[in-house]
Amino acid sequence: MASGTPMVSAKDVRHDWYVVDASNQVLGRLATRIATVLAGKHRAGYVPYLDTGDFVIVTNAEKVRLTGRKLDEKMYRRHSGFPGGLKEMRAREMQARHPERLVEAAVRGMLGKSRMGRKQLKKLKVYKGAAHPHDAAVQYEAACVHDFLGDEAAAVPYYVAAIAAGLPDEALRGAYLGLGSTYRTLGRYADADAVLVAGRERFPDARELAVFHAMVLHNLGRSKAAVEMLLTLLAQTSADPGIAAYRRAITAYAEDIDRRWPE
Repeated sequence: MASGTPMVSAKDVRHDWYVVDASNQVLGRLATRIATVLAGKHRAGYVPYLDTGDFVIVTNAEKVRLTGRKLDEKMYRRHSGFPGGLKEMRAREMQARHPERLVEAAVRGMLGKSRMGRKQLKKLKVYKGAAHPHDAAVQYEAACVHDFLGDEAAAVPYYVAAIAAGLPDEALRGAYLGLGSTYRTLGRYADADAVLVAGRERFPDARELAVFHAMVLHNLGRSKAAVEMLLTLLAQTSADPGIAAYRRAITAYAEDIDRRWPE
């Protein structure tokens, strides 16, 4: 009897981006929530052998709050590896000089002490102040560069972050197509379908999205819907005189390619 629990593979993993404002947040509680997202334990499909976590951007790190007397009593130590290389710093000084390290240290302590834990920690981006370099335009540009270089898998998180952060309409239209097409080339057809459906709902007149969506429908085994979609586009856009002469018939078949007339 087949198990009802699906096995998660690397190609099924999708990394989203979250932005967290650390203002007036208690450090320990904040770090716990961040570590959960980085490790992917907030997902129903979490498995310990894959990095299923998401990216987390933390802003206003200098405004994080420590309870009790931790600011004056908690010590941070690091060693250069050479004799006399021990350096100590109280939490208050750390918050004033390097608030990013304060958050990073707290989160690091809640992740696994392994290669996987180090990989997950790299998805944490901590910044002093409200501004950060991971805005939509930068993310979209990075996605396009990775796509151009043929590294589609690396482009995915940048496309996702760009769409989530908010792009101008022209760039957003391109991001939907880029992400949908990238998912398709990676064999992630269900993800591609979801992205292109969302893109077509946002931009109903974007015929290029419909073309790529038809490709995805074919990959999903829905060839009838794919052909009907392409026939509709052909009838609507072709200036070829031969196509124009049969536009009415093509439009009718586009509604149901299997349609038959009684003999």
